[in-house]
Formats: sequence, C-alpha cells, structure tokens
Amino acid sequence: MDNQANAQQISSPTKALAEIVKRLGALVDEETSALKANNTERLEHFSEQKNRTLLEFNRALVKVGNISGVPGLLKDVETLRSRLAENKAVLKRQLSAVKEFSVFLEGEARRHETDGTYSKSIGHYGSQR
Repeated sequence: MDNQANAQQISSPTKALAEIVKRLGALVDEETSALKANNTERLEHFSEQKNRTLLEFNRALVKVGNISGVPGLLKDVETLRSRLAENKAVLKRQLSAVKEFSVFLEGEARRHETDGTYSKSIGHYGSQR
C-alpha cells in the first residue's frame, strides 16, 4: 500500500490529532527555547496556549482511541512526550531559581526588619525619666 492510500485511510479525527501534536510540539519547543534564553516575557501566553492545546489533544485522543496502528502518529506522540519532559525540566529549573531568589529576598527583608531601626527601645529613653 502506498502513502496516498495510507493517507486516505486516516480518519479526520486522526488527522486533527496529528495536527494538534504538531502545533503542541512547536509551542513547547518555542517555550523551552525562550526559557533557556531567560526570556520570560511571554510565559503567560505560553501557559495559556499550552493548556488550551493540551485540552484539545486530550479530547482528540479520546476520539481517536488507539493510535498504535496509525503510521507515524505514535512516533510523533512519543517525540512530543520527550519534548514535554525537557520543557518540564527547564520550567522546574526556572521555578527553582525563582524560589531561591524569593527566599533570599525574604531573608533580607527580615534582616532589615530586625536591625534595630524600628525597635521599641528608642521610645524607652524618653519615658524613663
């Protein structure tokens, strides 16, 4: 059977799923690249688009069912899985850095609060006469 015959046998839901996998992969790659370059300006956009596309993916996957018999689609989904794993690792590193920085800032704020600048002992000098 040639490629044209195979393409004709692929259902519309399967074609839709393949297109979603392609879009999701490109989106995940774009986000991962931006994060690696410390370009966080579009994180909200990426998050919204990724959530929406993952929802589409899940709905399409339910319609298609078993993808193991679809030529190339299983491989594309496995590739997407590895792209998502890399994306997750990069997001985890980014989040860890943000947490580390926030802990540092919290410590600095506490240190400045307790440096005696605003202590009650200042008021005691005038009232102890």
